[in-house]
Amino acid sequence: MSQGKVKQKRAEMFSLINKKMQSQLDLLFLSVQRERYQEAISEINKFSDSLLELKNNILETLSIKAKMGVPHIEIYKTPEPKRKDSFWFDGHVATVTDGKTTINVIAQGHVCVYFKPNEKTAYSNDTARKEARSRGYTDKKLKNLNRHDGWLNNNWFCFEIINENKNLLDENTEIDFDEAIKYARELVINLDENS
Repeated sequence: MSQGKVKQKRAEMFSLINKKMQSQLDLLFLSVQRERYQEAISEINKFSDSLLELKNNILETLSIKAKMGVPHIEIYKTPEPKRKDSFWFDGHVATVTDGKTTINVIAQGHVCVYFKPNEKTAYSNDTARKEARSRGYTDKKLKNLNRHDGWLNNNWFCFEIINENKNLLDENTEIDFDEAIKYARELVINLDENS
């Protein structure tokens, strides 16, 4: 099945399920409003069945995508607008998998910065991120720290590669969040093609 057909089938499925679930919720609330609690319980059960159907359709779609070699991307920490530098992240930020190969995208390191020249306090990790937000910093403004040697250390993105029960590690210090996700996706595809 082509990628276009998968998208079309998914859209049709979700549209039908959405209408069906909305109708069930309407009937549920109407039953509660009219104090018909047995009918409400019946509608709750139907709604629960629809959620299960939705879950199964999603799993089926992911399975089809995995068979087509289209990696599934799960984001755990969504970037804020104009804040995609690894500085803004800590820990496991995303997973990219196709069922055979899984890559965990992890921001690691130790952030330590001075925001102003001759500043006596260095800010670290979460404290540095919180202070940067309170000062209105974005990725663009972070680059200004280079002017006065404000960077003592920064995070980077690390890629934990799990393939055929083997764990490998890859690192990249020069990329932002979007590039890290793209890099992980390409790694999944390339590793599977070469195995």
